[in-house]
Amino acid sequence: MYPFATEFFVKDFSRAEFVGLVVGWLKGTSYSKLFEGPVQHELEKENAYLKAKNGEELRLIELPGGDGPEALGFRYDNPDADGRIWRTELVISKSEGLGGDSILRTRTQCIAAHLDAPLERPKKPFIIKSIIQEKKATDDGYFDIIDEPHFLEETDYYLDIALEVLNGAASLNLPIIYISFTSDRDKALSFQQIKKLAFDLGGIAHVLVEPSKSFSNSLRERANGTNVYGGTVAVYSPNTSFRRKFYIGGAIRDRFELFSWIAEYVISIRSRSPAKGWDWTELQEQALRHQIKRDKARLSVQENEALHHQEVKNLKERISELEFERAVTQEALKAPRNSEVSLSSIAGQLPEQIVEIYDGELIDRIRYFIEISLNFSDTYGLDERSKKVGEKLIDQVEPSAALGQLKRALEKATKDPKKFSKEMGSVLEEIGFIKKSDNKHIRFEPKPELVGLDSITLMKTPSDYNGLKNQKSQIENNLGIARMKS
Repeated sequence: MYPFATEFFVKDFSRAEFVGLVVGWLKGTSYSKLFEGPVQHELEKENAYLKAKNGEELRLIELPGGDGPEALGFRYDNPDADGRIWRTELVISKSEGLGGDSILRTRTQCIAAHLDAPLERPKKPFIIKSIIQEKKATDDGYFDIIDEPHFLEETDYYLDIALEVLNGAASLNLPIIYISFTSDRDKALSFQQIKKLAFDLGGIAHVLVEPSKSFSNSLRERANGTNVYGGTVAVYSPNTSFRRKFYIGGAIRDRFELFSWIAEYVISIRSRSPAKGWDWTELQEQALRHQIKRDKARLSVQENEALHHQEVKNLKERISELEFERAVTQEALKAPRNSEVSLSSIAGQLPEQIVEIYDGELIDRIRYFIEISLNFSDTYGLDERSKKVGEKLIDQVEPSAALGQLKRALEKATKDPKKFSKEMGSVLEEIGFIKKSDNKHIRFEPKPELVGLDSITLMKTPSDYNGLKNQKSQIENNLGIARMKS
């Protein structure tokens, strides 16, 4: 079972501020009983703990520094009635070489106290929201760490930022969810969904929203068509140009599934990202080394032996954590072998050289190939196993929303003969065609990377409705979408 983890830069905390934050968080929960009755406690300055009779336990560690704490952290364990321990760890450490601010790293786990305990994926602890709302988080690249969407504006400055997003240079720690406009002047997620996504993922990811379709077109020109558009949502990992695209269609049937897929993916990649800040075991180790170095000369043999035993205990705990992380990684590597294969996973393995004219085209075409095979299965003697697998794949997916948008855009462009050449030209340029001549007719050629497409010649002034209809049919046939279901 994956743990939840995230990290980002924060302002420095004093010991009093940190303890107040932790105590306020626990007192505000409905499940903590740590402050409601007698507890075992040790309130030593650098290492403190509180433990209730039900097994609930809070441990705090401070690593002193020359100018305030070098690091502060806590581990909170809360056992439940189902034989599980819900563990939350949070460490704030100095981030030398990472911008000068401190860096916060938090991790939550659901640990089985018994063999048959049902495990669940832990959620983001509310203490993260408290830190954000109290404005203790600092900038992450170009963006404030907030639990609201970032709305881009129609300026060159924001176009430059969007380009940095595409290159993976806009943030340092958190992924960026980029929401593009559809061809219908809307977005794939509703405004309320966008707000909820940003609220739920505050401290985990940034949510960026394009201001308009024209902004998307301008960005496409600057980025040579590498940006997402037409309602597609992309998740960009920090410090790399790697992205994952999500759109309605294929395995994602509607905007509600789109929301869930994006949120689950972002939490997964943020939780599995390499750590920059200290985790709890690192803080334990550093604090123990500090104590040994400071107190070794004046400690008794028994006290030195106790420190040695504590060091061994910390190392064993670290080994256990590494073994757990290794098991989680092996589980993740095995996941793709599951029999539940989607067309999305197949298309995702195709070479990047196959440039799409709209997001989701590859999945639509694979779906189209399968439909043709099934239609002629008896003619070619297709075996029963292949039929059933094909039917299963078709049943799993819907045509992409972008295909329907493209067909509607072509339909709209053929409504008015006076506007035909301008509006149809805009549609063709949007999907990757380049205007080459403008005499009696207008010729558009596909970019070289758009394989299998021919040039398209538009009439400036179609004579009648039938002329418009014929031109639309010719374009759909050229694009290979005439018989594809939308």
